[in-house]
Amino acid sequence: MYCSKCGNKLRNGVKFCQKCGNQVVTVIQEQSGSVPDCGVTPAASSPVRHPIRRIVTLVVAAIGAMFIGVIVTCAILSMSGTSVPQENAGDIISESPNAAAQAFVDAIASDGVGTAVALFGCEHRAKSLNFTDYIAKTHLWNPNAVSYPSSTNIFTNANQQYLRNAASDQVSSLVFSLNADERYLDGTMVQNNGEGDLAAEIAEYCVPKNLGTFKILQVDHAMPDIQDTYVSIKNAESLAAIYEGRTIEDCTILYEYNGKTYFGGMQFIQYEDGWYIYSAMTLLGGQNPHGYLTEISKSEYAERVETSDWDTE
Repeated sequence: MYCSKCGNKLRNGVKFCQKCGNQVVTVIQEQSGSVPDCGVTPAASSPVRHPIRRIVTLVVAAIGAMFIGVIVTCAILSMSGTSVPQENAGDIISESPNAAAQAFVDAIASDGVGTAVALFGCEHRAKSLNFTDYIAKTHLWNPNAVSYPSSTNIFTNANQQYLRNAASDQVSSLVFSLNADERYLDGTMVQNNGEGDLAAEIAEYCVPKNLGTFKILQVDHAMPDIQDTYVSIKNAESLAAIYEGRTIEDCTILYEYNGKTYFGGMQFIQYEDGWYIYSAMTLLGGQNPHGYLTEISKSEYAERVETSDWDTE
């Protein structure tokens, strides 16, 4: 026992402190390694509580649980095939092939590649792809050229990107062909001549002059004598059905750029509510198979449209 006043150690049974004379009334029990605390006797069995710390801990735990729940939910949705919308993935549908072609040219003239690509309906086509139907009708599969089954979210999004990349490549080819020399437009590989000017030439062709002058002069139904036959109509409907569309139509287009006229074309896929661009070129119309535009006079174009006697090789 200790004196409550001076802390002097007391013998058992004494009534006054031998050191300071304080009457022994309130004493504290000896605690190993402790210092007297002015007579306050703590409850030895009571745990120390920190209510605020406990509340913070519970809140943090709850937030953590919610965060984990979001991750798990996203994972479940992904595995179940529910598509997650992507940024800037909205499609632009047009009321007619002519309207889609005009919107495409307007987008290129204003340097709006994103808008031009959106006219291809890549998001809608990726989600509606019937892969089984595709294999049944084409009898082939090339992983570097066609899409994968859109049965899960990751493949649906991958298919969208594949279609966008293909559309972007067509935009690049079309714009490149407006200025490039003919030797770059025949589809063959061009090798460096050793003088180091290949890169410089290509770079020069990739700087179109006055792109704002790019426009459409005329859009025509390509080779109606062939395209409007029963067999061709059924083939177009069958191809469109792979993407749950109604039909696919080919058109030839007479473009103008910087006072010169160019020949090209497009394919369009029809849905119940409108049309998307299926391809920025048409093989049926005799266009360059790499999607390049070629110079042509207005009279030559008119003759092609009237006679349908085109070289489609």
